[in-house]
Amino acid sequence: MATNNPNDAIDAMARALEYIASNIPEYYPFSFFLKTTPIVYKKGIIAATDGRRIYVGDMFLNYSFEEQLFVAIHELWHIIARDAFRAKGKIHTLWNIASDLKNNQFIVEQNLKGVKALKGSLLDSRYNSYTRETIYDLMYEMCEDYGYVEIMGKQVPCFGGGEEGGEEEGEEEGEGQGEGEGEVEGEEEREKNKEGGYTKQVRPSKKRGKPGKIEQGKGESPLTEDPLRRDVIPNENAADQQDVEKRLERSIKEYEEKSQGKGLSDTLRELEESEYNPKLPWQSIVQMYFQRIAASDYTWRNPKVLYDVGPNQEYTYLPRLRQKAIKIVIAIDTSGSIDDKEANMFLKEMSRLMGTIFFGGSASGALLLTTENVYEAIKIPPIPLITNVKKQLKTGGTSFVPAFEWVKTNFWDDIDLLIYFTDGYGDYPKTVPRYPVIWIITTDLNKLRHDGFYPPFGNVVQL
Repeated sequence: MATNNPNDAIDAMARALEYIASNIPEYYPFSFFLKTTPIVYKKGIIAATDGRRIYVGDMFLNYSFEEQLFVAIHELWHIIARDAFRAKGKIHTLWNIASDLKNNQFIVEQNLKGVKALKGSLLDSRYNSYTRETIYDLMYEMCEDYGYVEIMGKQVPCFGGGEEGGEEEGEEEGEGQGEGEGEVEGEEEREKNKEGGYTKQVRPSKKRGKPGKIEQGKGESPLTEDPLRRDVIPNENAADQQDVEKRLERSIKEYEEKSQGKGLSDTLRELEESEYNPKLPWQSIVQMYFQRIAASDYTWRNPKVLYDVGPNQEYTYLPRLRQKAIKIVIAIDTSGSIDDKEANMFLKEMSRLMGTIFFGGSASGALLLTTENVYEAIKIPPIPLITNVKKQLKTGGTSFVPAFEWVKTNFWDDIDLLIYFTDGYGDYPKTVPRYPVIWIITTDLNKLRHDGFYPPFGNVVQL
């Protein structure tokens, strides 16, 4: 239960972090990091983070220990994914939603003993296979096009006005984090120091920001029900980010030394790397191929809404172009020449690519796993999880021909694009297909030319 003593909330968060570091094996690699993360008291919230510190308020004490563990792990993943540092230039509310969806999904899938999700936490399986950047882009487009975002089976309205990337009207920077009000002038905060004592801090109020282009909707909705809404405090302090990077690196290194080389689990490393280290700009790569898919006519179904038009700031509705459904096939070479590092890279890029293309039923296709044959064909949608695809991987010889034959047999060559992940070494089709092809290749392209395996058709992208 909440008290008037700030130290109670700080101590409760410290106990949760200590328990996670010492009693949950999945988080042993972050033990040093958890024990050295500053904890700061902030009145009127559950918890929040600016990417370096974890803020905790009186409302944290209203939850059971199992729920407190969930909150602590949730904030930890905001820090690991550098959400506060990646928030620059983004609409705060939408970015927080995107990162919350990823964090909550990941924690729930871990099925940690003794950890209980908070009631109302954002969970939506539609977004499971997307990165948080892709979720943000999708929601931004939904707000621009439809005036709402779809979360947990509800349409949550968005409201326009102002400049992109600003704070919402009537709020100051850092305000509204978690549950309750944010910073006010002269508010006292206490940061737990390494000796276990508390350092008193007073932060001055900041100038009021400009209203955001898209604001959170009013009334009952998943956004307002989420107890940890807006718990990411944007942070552009390079020193803070550098400190986090160094402590994370040291934490993992110390664990590897203690555990004789054992580091992050595959699942943790997959999330940490895939979220923070994108390789290819998929949206730019595929855009040129979709421009040729011309719109045929106009439709008033789901009309485009323009906000704040005219002197009275009324809404204006315009018809939309009726678009052709996009059909794409993605092939992944898993032959003997592809090592584990390349295979993992292919799968991560595949996930990002699918997050860019396949959403809301506007595209369909298939994922092909290939050696000298197509040994697995997965219909899309739904988007397959990387962990499930990994279980089906096989090795063998290399031929690119079967994938093209599969497209001819199953889609009668009627697709808009084929994207092939490979090292480039294999037998190529002798006939140029009627559809565009992109080869995503790991081998140095000059070496591939020298060895006589440079693709005879299509566009080539170096991975």
